[in-house]
Amino acid sequence: MAKTSCVVVFTLIGLMLSIPAPEADAAGTVGTGTPASCTETAFDTALLGGGAVTFNCGGATTITFTSTKTISAATTISGGDVITLSGGNAVRLFNVTGGGLTLNNITLANGRDSAPSLGSAAIISSANVTTTESTISGHQTTNGGCPAISIGGATLTIIRSTITGNVNGAAATGHPICSNNTAVLNVSSSTITGNTGGAIFNAGIATVTNSTIAGNTSTGGGNTGGISTFGGTTTLRNTILSNNVGTGQCANVVSGNTVDAGGNLQYPDAACGATITVADPLLGPLASNGGPTQTMALGAGSPAIDAGVPANCQPADQRGQVPTDGNGDGTVVCDSGAFESPAAQQLPEAARVPSMTEWGMIIMSVLLGGSGIYLLRRRRAV
Repeated sequence: MAKTSCVVVFTLIGLMLSIPAPEADAAGTVGTGTPASCTETAFDTALLGGGAVTFNCGGATTITFTSTKTISAATTISGGDVITLSGGNAVRLFNVTGGGLTLNNITLANGRDSAPSLGSAAIISSANVTTTESTISGHQTTNGGCPAISIGGATLTIIRSTITGNVNGAAATGHPICSNNTAVLNVSSSTITGNTGGAIFNAGIATVTNSTIAGNTSTGGGNTGGISTFGGTTTLRNTILSNNVGTGQCANVVSGNTVDAGGNLQYPDAACGATITVADPLLGPLASNGGPTQTMALGAGSPAIDAGVPANCQPADQRGQVPTDGNGDGTVVCDSGAFESPAAQQLPEAARVPSMTEWGMIIMSVLLGGSGIYLLRRRRAV
């Protein structure tokens, strides 16, 4: 009996030792329910070791950094649409050296580069970065370079996000989004507007889908206010480039190539390619049009409405609105750009104004009826 008990005990011990210990998750929740509890120190603690970082701040809160945060392990930061991480116009926010960084429903604001560490006031990265339903705004480089996000040799993915109000303070190339050293850039259902320095610099492989790139301004050096493709390839799909101030809406430099995959609009020039329609998309100002990030609505009669190529349409626009029949032709197809117009209002049959074709049929019927009556009367008179 004793021998049997010993066997059972040792067996249980062996089983317990064979079960792997749970992996440590150093990341965690910032705050204990009040804005005051959401401090930079609390954020630093939650950030250690990577993992998922969330917030419990009791409402809208800004956490101002006094130092740049280094990301060396895979990290996901989710702000719940109420958190702003700020550089306080003094420091860069993130230096991603490994593991990758994912940002969800958060605002990154007011980062600043420094002379010892030039460029990229929000994020500089050599690992993958993804932003979803987030806003990157108010960052500034005073020494040249890319004021918002710069990535090299990795993949930058921007989904349903807004990049606005970022400034390159030097009279040189300084687009807010820079894809360097054969990096991969994917932008979808996003708005890039109101930046000083241009919009996108691509030296790798970039695909821009159902996005609005408008009202950005070059800072000299003969640069475009839109997309510069430097020795790489940029593919445009269902995208609007409008009123970007510089050498044109697009620029191909050192064998760079811009590919028209259909559904695109450019205005007022044709610098993105002769096959892309040149037409004013009638964009509204950047505003809260629903959804977690600001967008630029399409005005009534915009040529961007229902102009997308169906094969490239995204499941939803930047706000989460699914494609509609915006022009009332009976076919549901997405609009070009990041904003989906509401479905055209269909009038009741009794109130509907006949089309020109219908008016022609009505007039023809009246004429034929009148001529028939005339002929009948002449026959009776004879």
